[in-house]
Amino acid sequence: MAAERQKTAGEAAVAKAVKAAQKPEPGAREKTAAEAAKEKVERREAAEAATEQAREEAEEAEAAAKKEDPRTAQEKREGVAAGTIETSNLKETGPDSGKSSEQLREEVEQAREDLAETVTELGRKVDPRPNVEAAAESAKAQAGAAAATARSNAVPIAFGAGLLLVLLIWLRRR
Repeated sequence: MAAERQKTAGEAAVAKAVKAAQKPEPGAREKTAAEAAKEKVERREAAEAATEQAREEAEEAEAAAKKEDPRTAQEKREGVAAGTIETSNLKETGPDSGKSSEQLREEVEQAREDLAETVTELGRKVDPRPNVEAAAESAKAQAGAAAATARSNAVPIAFGAGLLLVLLIWLRRR
């Protein structure tokens, strides 16, 4: 083990040459911390870009392979040709599986009619014109009732108005 740790003369010379190559030339300035950090970020971004490109290429290759043979793994094992449908695999399921096409058409038509009625009813509820007209009719009825009450009680109302007028004049003179 100790022999493995010791370097041969050739390995030592190579290590010395590498170290010398890494030293800056005389007169050249050393990198600042900001420059070193910038280079590190650039190297990281380059590595990330390369990784992303490799991932995209792998996805494209996978998509191309799938385009060539769109069969599932089970279809490949069973030897089913691409683009074929075996009628033995088709099954009708669901609540409508036992109904004829005419019955299904009738149900669809009934559902359309129900939907049309619902939409019409909602339109009536949301339309402001009938609501405004109803409010106007209600206001007219209330105004008519107030006018009828005033007509039937004209003498007491006139007496009250006169009394109020006398009171106001008396307060002004005081």
